[in-house]
Amino acid sequence: LVPGGGPGAGGRRRGGWGVVDEWPKGFFIGGSAIDEMNGLYVRHPYGIDHTLPHHCELSWENVDTEFKIASAHVRNWHAVEDATKEWLIVDEQGRDRLATPGIHYIPGSARAWHVVNRPFKSWRRGDQAVTVAAEAGWWEEGELGTVIASSLSDRERPVLWERRSDGRRFGMGAWRLYPAIADEGRVATGDEDDDAIRPWQIIAIMSQTR
Repeated sequence: LVPGGGPGAGGRRRGGWGVVDEWPKGFFIGGSAIDEMNGLYVRHPYGIDHTLPHHCELSWENVDTEFKIASAHVRNWHAVEDATKEWLIVDEQGRDRLATPGIHYIPGSARAWHVVNRPFKSWRRGDQAVTVAAEAGWWEEGELGTVIASSLSDRERPVLWERRSDGRRFGMGAWRLYPAIADEGRVATGDEDDDAIRPWQIIAIMSQTR
């Protein structure tokens, strides 16, 4: 439900509540102590950003920074509140900074968000990575390999990964891989004050017109 309600006198809309049954066109975040998190987010032009290290339904990107909002399926990590889907706020290095259960088409208010520390990040050349799940005829779950490139021109397969067992190379979405070893130097430190970095204003934008 979102504020905004039903028709009033003269056909004008007045206070009340409306049901959200579709994904937002964008978001506005304000009030976080992380300046780069604040601002306007628009839906990714292809719906899903395959450079993100998560299996996403949709993603939105900050128009001024590289922060992103994503609705993601939980795979190979412990979700907040044991959720099967999460809303995520991801920083410019591909790290999860905040998460909240992905129950609805829009995320909850500031206190619903949890500060998280996870080994996810944007892939870099030389990273050791394992496959999340099998892809019939191509690779099996848990195969170890090395990231050769992470910015290929193919928007659905931006990562080039080389399998260690036979040297074969595959283009794939970043979310098909998982860090072989958590790189503690690239995860959020967790020393920020949780309340300070939460998105104290998070507004879903449901239309591109007024």
